[in-house]
Amino acid sequence: MNGRAAAPDVAGIPGRVAAVRERIAGAAERADRDPAEVTLVAAAKLQPIAAVRAAVAAGVPDIGENYAQELAAKAAEVQGARWHFIGRLQRNKARLLVEAGALVHTLDSLAGARALGRRATDAGTVARALVQVELDERAAAHGVPAAALEDFVAACRQTSGLELIGLMLMPPPALDGHDRRLRGGGGGGRHPRARRHGDFWSATD
Repeated sequence: MNGRAAAPDVAGIPGRVAAVRERIAGAAERADRDPAEVTLVAAAKLQPIAAVRAAVAAGVPDIGENYAQELAAKAAEVQGARWHFIGRLQRNKARLLVEAGALVHTLDSLAGARALGRRATDAGTVARALVQVELDERAAAHGVPAAALEDFVAACRQTSGLELIGLMLMPPPALDGHDRRLRGGGGGGRHPRARRHGDFWSATD
């Protein structure tokens, strides 16, 4: 195995985008929300440039990438995309994310906040980030504990060169039906990521 995904069906991407849009519209209707409030982010992990370009052409300009170096490389090749970093934030990769203008979805440490702010200040810009909140008590979970969130946000707001856009929350995988409905998830064992941008939530499967 070479760590790469199988070659994607690029021609089928518009149809798959339309199907996801229908699911989003249905979920929004059930939650009495406006579908326009939901930002669909296409995950590009291990996907080739052709697939990313096809997603943008199909009306999905918001592209998520797990690896900073991959994000930077794809950002240099794909026009018209808005980049989202959805992997674990490493301080030594902050420069790449700032240079690409990526929205960081996984800020969960003051060290990471300072690295982003420092790189952005050096570049004469502002880094944007969502604070990842820990909702899952498993040892493998990441994020800022809810009890520490207020203090963490206050500290981040004192960091020059950094703008907090909102929160990123991923519900635990095992919720009962009632909690799943409250959190906006569908059936089965998977749940969408919910990200708060200002006064609204966006979500992706």
